[in-house]
Amino acid sequence: MRKVSKIQNFLTEQSKSLFNNQNELNDYREQFRKTLNNMNDSKTPAILLLNKYALNISLNFLCNLRKFPGAVDHIVAVVFDSYSHQILKESFTDIGGIVYWDIPALEEKFSSGDGRYQVFQYFRAKLVSLLTEVTDQFWMVQADTIWKENLFEIIDTDSQEFINAGIIFDSEGSEGLLRYMIAGGYFFVRSANSTKKFFESAAEFLLNNFATDNNVMNRLCIQKAFGVECGQISYR
Repeated sequence: MRKVSKIQNFLTEQSKSLFNNQNELNDYREQFRKTLNNMNDSKTPAILLLNKYALNISLNFLCNLRKFPGAVDHIVAVVFDSYSHQILKESFTDIGGIVYWDIPALEEKFSSGDGRYQVFQYFRAKLVSLLTEVTDQFWMVQADTIWKENLFEIIDTDSQEFINAGIIFDSEGSEGLLRYMIAGGYFFVRSANSTKKFFESAAEFLLNNFATDNNVMNRLCIQKAFGVECGQISYR
C-alpha cells in the first residue's frame, strides 16, 4: 500500500462534503431509520449501492432475486443519482426501500484504483458505521453476483458457527492464501459500538492510504480490532 498522493486533495474534499455537515447527515440518518422501520420486522435489510453506470446490472440482479420469494423485500438501495432513483422506484415497487444520497463524485463511472473508487470505498465504510446506529443488523451486498440460492435462507447468522461473530464476511477462495482472505462485497454486520468503531477505523485508513477495503478489513479482523470477532462464510 502506498500513501495517497495525487488524489489526496480530492479525497479530503469529498470526505468533508460527505460527512462534515451534521444537519445533512442527520437527515440521511433519519431517512434510513424511516425506511428500515417500514420494513417487515422479520426482514434483515441488505444494502445495495449503485449509480446510473451500475443501474442495468442492478436491475438484472433484482430481477434474478425475484426467483426467491420475499428476497427483493430485503433490499434497500442507496443510489447516487436522480435517474437511478426514478428508474428503481418505477421498476421495483416491491423493493425494501430506496435512499437517494446525492453524491456528485459518485454519479460518474469509476473503477478500482481511481480517486472516485477510493471515495466509494470510504463512503461504504462510513455508511456501514452510520447504519450501526439505526438498525440491529444488516447485510451489505453487490449486484455483480448471480444467486443460485437465497442468501437469506442458506446463511444462518445465529447458528453456532456465527453466533459470536460481530461481522460475517464472504471468502475470496477455498485454496491456499485465498481461503484466509475476505471478500469485501458481501458481509453481515451486527450493530454494536465495537463494529461501529471497526468501520470508522477502516474509513479513516482508506482516507489516508491507497488500499482496497477488503484488505483493510482483513487486517482489522486479524487484529481483532475493538474486540470484533470476524466470521467467514465458506467459499461456495
